[in-house]
Amino acid sequence: QRIDVSAHMKETGKSSQIAARDCRYRFFEQVMQREALDYIALGHHGDDQIETMLMRMTRGSSGLARAGMPVIRPFSRGAIIRPFLCLSRNEIDSYVETHHLEPRIDPSNVKEIYSRNRFRKNILPFLKRENPQVHNHFQRLSEDLSEDEVFMQELAEAQLNSVTERKSASEILLYIDRFTDVAKPLQRRVIQLILNYLYQERPSSLSATHIENVFSLISHPHPSGTLHFPNGLTVVRSYDCCFFSTSKKTTVQPYLFQIQEPGNYVIPEVG
Repeated sequence: QRIDVSAHMKETGKSSQIAARDCRYRFFEQVMQREALDYIALGHHGDDQIETMLMRMTRGSSGLARAGMPVIRPFSRGAIIRPFLCLSRNEIDSYVETHHLEPRIDPSNVKEIYSRNRFRKNILPFLKRENPQVHNHFQRLSEDLSEDEVFMQELAEAQLNSVTERKSASEILLYIDRFTDVAKPLQRRVIQLILNYLYQERPSSLSATHIENVFSLISHPHPSGTLHFPNGLTVVRSYDCCFFSTSKKTTVQPYLFQIQEPGNYVIPEVG
C-alpha cells in the first residue's frame, strides 16, 4: 500500500519520522483486522535495539521508554512480536547472502539527517569493535529494565490515589506533603502517571527534564509557581498543592493571609 505521509504531516503537524510511523502502524492494524491475525511480526533486530535505547537515553527519556522495544506488546486485536531482537544485523546479512535473497533496502537508512542513522554510523561500529555480541547485552538490559519498571509502576499506582485527587478529566491535584513522604523512585513514577493520564497523546518532546522541573517547583522555598509543558499542560504550585491541568483555566487552591501589621504584602495567587 502507498500512503501519503506528507498529507498526514500537514494534517497533524508531526515530523516526517513520527508521521511515517503512524501510517505504518495504521496499515498494520488494517491488515490485522482484515486477515483476523493474532500476531504481526516486525523485523527489528539487535542493532536496532541498541540504537533505540541509546537515542532515548541521549534525549532524556524516562521510565519504560529507556528499555527500548519490547519483544511482544499488545496491538489491535492481538500483539506485535519482534523475533529478531536476539540477532545482529551481521547475522541477518549472512543469512541473506547464504540463501541468495534480495532484501528491500530503504534508501533513507544512509541519510545522516536522521539521528538513528548517525548512531548507526558513528556509535555502533565502536561498540561492536569492543564486543561483537554487544546486542545481546543490550537486549538483556532491555528485559531487566522492563521487568523492574513494571514492578515499580505497580507500586507507584498503589501510591497514586493516596497523594492525588482527580478534579476532572483534565485536572489532577497533588498533595505535596503526602507526596514527599513517598520514596523518591516512586515519586518520579507518580509524576509520570499523572502526565500519562492527562496527555491523550504523549508529546515526543516530553522528557525526564520536565519531571525534574516538577521536583524543583515542589522543593523551591517560594510557595507558588507555574510550569508550562508541551501541548498546553500547566503545573501550578500553590503552597501545599500542585495542580496539573490541560484545561485553559487552572483552578488554584483557596488561600488565606493573616496581616499582623501595616506593610506591603505580595499575593502570588492573584499576580
